[in-house]
Amino acid sequence: MLLELFGGIFTESLKNKKNIDKIKYVKKRKNDFYIYAGDVVLAAALDRELVSEHVVSVEAFDSPSHGPPLSGYTRVIVRVLDANDQPPILSVHSLRNQRQRFSVPENAPAGSFVAHLSVSDRDTGVNAHVSCQLTDGADAFQLMQLTGVVEYKLVSSRVFDREERDSYTVIIACLVRST
Repeated sequence: MLLELFGGIFTESLKNKKNIDKIKYVKKRKNDFYIYAGDVVLAAALDRELVSEHVVSVEAFDSPSHGPPLSGYTRVIVRVLDANDQPPILSVHSLRNQRQRFSVPENAPAGSFVAHLSVSDRDTGVNAHVSCQLTDGADAFQLMQLTGVVEYKLVSSRVFDREERDSYTVIIACLVRST
């Protein structure tokens, strides 16, 4: 690892296992890592949504028994992989109403537009693939995914009669699709 990390500067010392205990490592900047016996070690939890890439600058010095000390410098780039730690965010909009209560005119035909839904997730890759479905209200409404995006439209699936029933509850669950 050191041979790769420092471009071969310590090749002879490491190959012959001489002076290995005399190599000193210095981290150049304060960040979420520390150096222990030549390893870059995580010192704090990382959050990809806050910082997706860290640069750790490391310098190493040996202390030979003869000759001048050798040193090497490198930058280690740490890319933080995404964890599925962010919930999907659902935004619902209607042409008729800006609140979370929506109206459909009595006797409107089946397929009438009720609301537009868009879904986002701060995670990336497979952890951001979200799908939504009706978990309550499927007897009177239909959730239709729009092509190519994580957007849906909620439409009526029948003609409504206010005298028969004047309100409905719709629950939409949005989950990350597991692979």
